[in-house]
Amino acid sequence: MDSAYINMGDAISLSEIIKNLPGYIYWKNAKSEYVGCNNNLVKVSGFNNVEEVVGKTDKDFYWGRELADDFITDDQEVMRSGQTKITEHDLHINPQEFIQVRTEKIPLYNQDGIPIGILAVALDISDRKKTERALVEAEHKLAGMTLVGASIAHEIRTPLQSVDAAIDSFKEYFPVLLEAYELIDKTKLTRTLKPSTINFLQNTLDTMRREIQLASLVINLLQENLVLEHTVRRGNSLPSEFFFIRNSVHEALERYPFKLGQRERINWQSSLDFKVQGKELLIIHILFNLLKNALHHIAVAENRIAGKKGEISIWLELGNPYNKLYFKDTGTGITADKLPRIFERFFTQTEHGAGIGLSYCKMAMETLKGSIICESVEGHYTLFILTFPHLVENSRKKR
Repeated sequence: MDSAYINMGDAISLSEIIKNLPGYIYWKNAKSEYVGCNNNLVKVSGFNNVEEVVGKTDKDFYWGRELADDFITDDQEVMRSGQTKITEHDLHINPQEFIQVRTEKIPLYNQDGIPIGILAVALDISDRKKTERALVEAEHKLAGMTLVGASIAHEIRTPLQSVDAAIDSFKEYFPVLLEAYELIDKTKLTRTLKPSTINFLQNTLDTMRREIQLASLVINLLQENLVLEHTVRRGNSLPSEFFFIRNSVHEALERYPFKLGQRERINWQSSLDFKVQGKELLIIHILFNLLKNALHHIAVAENRIAGKKGEISIWLELGNPYNKLYFKDTGTGITADKLPRIFERFFTQTEHGAGIGLSYCKMAMETLKGSIICESVEGHYTLFILTFPHLVENSRKKR
């Protein structure tokens, strides 16, 4: 668009500017009679032009049936006190429609300093109020989900703990039962058990325990996700501490309930280290999520491709202004069309999982003032890059 010269001395009057200002602008005399207004007020007043509005009071408008006395009282209070007054209210502009407005009124004075009326600017805040109501409703729903989640977690943990206790008892007395079986077996009075069957029974107990531990881990992750989202939505801050990332990775690998042979697939390069500020449990749970997903997709890839053996690599990179943690697996990879959506809440690329884990990771990294991105080639690898702010004197090498 070409520039244009405008002579401010041309016929652009102040009254024309006021008429076309946004919002609802009006001014009244000491009797609370309208003296003037802009075009927007005319549109909602039910009258045809400014001239028809002049001389009227709020009792002459549709909204006056409910609020005229309040508006006039506000006018007189502003003139008497000399103070600005701000109010919010619903304004019915016809029998079927209302808007929500925020009105600010200030006193008007003559040359002698005597109040002679008020000037008001009202803004339509209907959309803002609608958003606020939606946020409150979402907050209530989230609080309810958190409560239900805690209740479900409690109900599920109870039978899991009972099964876990039963495993302890069974493992304690299994050698005695086995010894008794061997004595009976020598009499040839009962059907014998193959050594492979006995070994299977012994290993089944360990398998059951690992599955219980994994189920408990999933419950903890879901519950932590609800707590984190509830905290973030309320604008509250999480506990903050300084910790070294290498310790967090080590603890995550120590605590994760690996199945037989899974831990050996992880290549953890721990020669570097850097400091992070925030809640360390977030990092551990992020790694739990990444481990759970990676091990699942490695297993899927190995079932599809004969001879394939997947692995997980974790390493650190020091830098300024950012330090990074890399997490790579050689599982199924992610298709190009699904890759941009993996951090969306409830989006999942398989039937495995509810699509909450990676959205939790993204939210957790943001609370740590960091970020997480993903690179992937379908059928080859998936790489997550966790980026953390560089803290002064925060890096070290393993001694």
